[in-house]
Amino acid sequence: MTAVVRVVWVVFAGLSLMISIGDTSRDPRIVKTIRDRVYATNFTYYTIKIEAQFTIVLDSLKGDADLYVSENDRRPHYQNLDYNMSSNSCGREVIVVPETMKRPIVAGVFGHEQQPVSEYQMIVLMGEVNPVDVPKPVSQDGSDNQSHSDESQSLIWDVISFLLKLVVEVLL
Repeated sequence: MTAVVRVVWVVFAGLSLMISIGDTSRDPRIVKTIRDRVYATNFTYYTIKIEAQFTIVLDSLKGDADLYVSENDRRPHYQNLDYNMSSNSCGREVIVVPETMKRPIVAGVFGHEQQPVSEYQMIVLMGEVNPVDVPKPVSQDGSDNQSHSDESQSLIWDVISFLLKLVVEVLL
C-alpha cells in the first residue's frame, strides 16, 4: 500500500510542478498593460504621470501601430512634428522615457493607414528595460503563440503518460 501512496504523491508532485512552470509570475516592473485598437490614420492617446524613467513597449497584434511621445503637446502627431520621440517600425515599438522629460508625458498610438484596424498591446515598465526581456504578447485567439502552445501540450502529455506508466508498473 505504501508504494501506491508514493506513486500518487509522485503523480501529484509532477502535476503541481507542471502547473507552476506554466504560471508566469507578474513582472514587478510592469506599471500598466493595455490592450486596445486604433483605426487607420487615427490616434489613441494616453497620459503617463510617472516621475521616474520608464519604458513603453508597444506590440502590434494585428495591423501596424506606431508610437509617438511628447512632453509639450497633449496630442503628439507625426504630421506636425510636435513630438519628442517616436518609434514607427513594422515590429515592436520601444521608447525609453528619461526622468529629465517634463511631466505628464503623452503617448500617442497611431494606426497605420494600410490597415483598417490595428490591435495592440502597450506595456509601461519602470526604468530602462531591454525589449528582449519583455515577452511577446499572445493574441486573443492564441494564434501568435500556437507553436509554443503545441509544445506545452506535448510536454504535458509526455509527463502524464510517463507518470501513468509508472503507476501501472508499480501496481503490477
